[in-house]
Amino acid sequence: MKHIAAAFALCLTAGATQAAPLRDNATGLAVDPPPGYTVKAEAPDRQHASSFSVKRAGETATGCQIGFTRVAGNARRSQPEINAMIGSAAGQEAGRATLASVYDVTESATVQLGDVSALLFLASFKRHPKLPPEALNIRTLFAILETPRGRTSIVCAAQKGEFASRRPEFEAVVRGTTPP
Repeated sequence: MKHIAAAFALCLTAGATQAAPLRDNATGLAVDPPPGYTVKAEAPDRQHASSFSVKRAGETATGCQIGFTRVAGNARRSQPEINAMIGSAAGQEAGRATLASVYDVTESATVQLGDVSALLFLASFKRHPKLPPEALNIRTLFAILETPRGRTSIVCAAQKGEFASRRPEFEAVVRGTTPP
């Protein structure tokens, strides 16, 4: 757990971002992509009130997806209360358990992004008959940011052989995301 937090902290000052973030006016979710990446608004769906894709040019199956979901129960809590829940062992275990049916989680950490605590997970798909064989070659960084308005989820994926070199870029996507 300390490994992912230390690596993330080292990257907090690395790399500049593009000048103008893309913002969803309805929710306030904003993304400022790292150099070499573009951000595109996606249509809201049943789960997300707003959604963005953040990818390198020509990328289709890998890159990042960011979505915001309104969570009514969060409105009863202050940001410090939410951060305490996220930082607790129970909060981290709940996040890990959410992924456990589909993913093998290999690292987890809580990091601070301004006044918001975020859960980070590194994971790979478990073997499953409904998944294509190439899914086993994907590694994923998950970030979960909770605020009184809801949950912002960031999912960044790359081929396992490329993941280590792309991880700083994915962490820059997380740092460049402003949750509502």
